[in-house]
Amino acid sequence: MEPDRNAPAPPATPPASHASPASPASPATTPATTPAADPRPFAPEIEAELGRRVKKELRKSMQRIRSTIPAAARRSASVAISARLAELGLLTGARGVALFRPIERKGEVDTAAIDALVRDSGGRVAYPLLEEPELAEGTGPFDPENPPPPPTMSFRWVDLAPGAEPAALEAAFEDRGHGFPEPRADAPRAEVDALDVVIVPALAFDPRGHRIGYGAGFYDRFLAGAPRARALGVCFDFQVLAEVPTGPHDAAVGVVVTDKRSFAKPT
Repeated sequence: MEPDRNAPAPPATPPASHASPASPASPATTPATTPAADPRPFAPEIEAELGRRVKKELRKSMQRIRSTIPAAARRSASVAISARLAELGLLTGARGVALFRPIERKGEVDTAAIDALVRDSGGRVAYPLLEEPELAEGTGPFDPENPPPPPTMSFRWVDLAPGAEPAALEAAFEDRGHGFPEPRADAPRAEVDALDVVIVPALAFDPRGHRIGYGAGFYDRFLAGAPRARALGVCFDFQVLAEVPTGPHDAAVGVVVTDKRSFAKPT
């Protein structure tokens, strides 16, 4: 049927409104915040244990690598370290220098050229000696639950006549059962205040001056009691790592010198 054209039009439908119906005011809310990430993802005791394990593995690997260096290459690199020390003036004016004798079987830096450099400049050179603690009379057998205190490291002057042959330096040392050449027990003690520089060995250093030694802590304890002396680390260039793990009792050196470059500890 045809629609009636005369019928009134239906009322217009109002346009849809996009406005939301009024709602009661809601209380103000604080935006959620993400807690700051802990820069230490592990508990301190776990970090300490991980650091000990990493150090143990690094000791093994660095010792293994260093022991493969031919003797001639080691001597050449050692002379280069001495020349760099002289070039940088790190021993200039030092009247007392604590040095170390290399453990040949472990491939350590040969310090003979550094010894000669100090003596030629009029300085004295001291070398480490380990002193066993005096035990009370009547002390019983070793008790693993209550071990005796460890040896302490001191330095003794090794004075040579001017122009002495290298053999004279060799003769100034003896085997005292600690695995490295030590001055004779009657050598005069080098007091801490008389040492201007302490030259420190290591299996590895990082550019901040932190080091990995053999794990006995002798140099860490000595340096803690010698704040006046300047600590210098010497090593072959491959022994510098990007970072080494550290503990609360580890003592850093101020400068690390290799056969190719040097690093100063950030201040």
